[in-house]
Amino acid sequence: MRQQVPAPPTVVAEPRGTSYTGSVKVYRTLLPALALCTLIALLPAGPATAATAHQDGVFRSLLPPEAGALAVALHVHLLNLHAIDDEAETFRVTAIVELQWMDPGQAFDPRAEGVTEKVFSGNYQFNEISPGWFPQLMISNAVEVPQFQGVLYRVEPDGRSSVRQVMHALVRSPMQLKRFPFDSQRLEIRFALLGFADQPVPLVAADNPITLDAANMRVPEWQLEPPRLYTEQHRSVAGGGIASGDAIVVSIDARRQSLFMLRLVMLPLALIVMLSWCVFWMDRSSVGDRMAVSFVGILTAVAYQTMTSDIMPHVAYITFTNAFVFISLVLMSATVIVNLRVAAYDKQGHHERGNRMDNLCKWLFPACYTALVSFSGALTFWLL
Repeated sequence: MRQQVPAPPTVVAEPRGTSYTGSVKVYRTLLPALALCTLIALLPAGPATAATAHQDGVFRSLLPPEAGALAVALHVHLLNLHAIDDEAETFRVTAIVELQWMDPGQAFDPRAEGVTEKVFSGNYQFNEISPGWFPQLMISNAVEVPQFQGVLYRVEPDGRSSVRQVMHALVRSPMQLKRFPFDSQRLEIRFALLGFADQPVPLVAADNPITLDAANMRVPEWQLEPPRLYTEQHRSVAGGGIASGDAIVVSIDARRQSLFMLRLVMLPLALIVMLSWCVFWMDRSSVGDRMAVSFVGILTAVAYQTMTSDIMPHVAYITFTNAFVFISLVLMSATVIVNLRVAAYDKQGHHERGNRMDNLCKWLFPACYTALVSFSGALTFWLL
């Protein structure tokens, strides 16, 4: 009996392009939905949506308290003041600055948190872990970006917060050197808060606004008076326009100790000038010796001025020291003219005229020197 072998199953090949056609149909179906979702995402959120997004989670704690309910108090502890550069009108200061404010959004329950005070110490804890908003302090008259070393952020259960940092800054303060070396300068540090024009944050002085480390507050050649603090109006460029608010100014009066310049420049130069007047007591016929004394005095004064030029301020206007040196040089140069005139009288046989001129110059030169120096001092100290 013959056995019938079943035929192999017929494999019907799927027409080429059927899978691609299905994918195209799927894409055609999803494309309008994707376009609609993209359009909704690009639409600006309404005021209620934006406010809700900022009031949820951590974002709310990163915003400052509402305007009118916040005042930041500043306390400054001066550690050191040094490197007073009167030519560049700058000085360096090191201080501990502390900002204090009330933020109800940071209030917490001590029993729930298990602590009576939240403390974030160091840059990592302050920058990465602390959830609160804090004011940004700036120095409006700083020459370089101030450097802050160390940070301590503290939050009490009622929301009272404080940030304490060590600050190093190079500050510029205008200086008037017309009375140099008998001048006094006012060194000022202007503190302000970096904010927005539509939401200024007031900066006020703390209960004990300023203290200092008297042992380290010593500057060579300067005598520092106790610091003072006052408030002034401050205007700066802020986000959204020009911000106007209060600035805290720490003012330190510094009086220059003039003994250094007196013994190094002014007294020796005055002595050289007076020695040059000895020509009026010399024999009128020895004109060569008289001229030698006069020129030695002039050259000595010029060399002395060149040697001390590095310790004198390089400013465009005339200081009292500049006027004193110029008057001294002019009076010594005038002795050369007197020597030539006396020699001319002696050569013409008018010996009495030469003697009278010498006798006149014996008191006229000291009187003119004293009067000119006094006039320059009065003009510098009281009239300008």
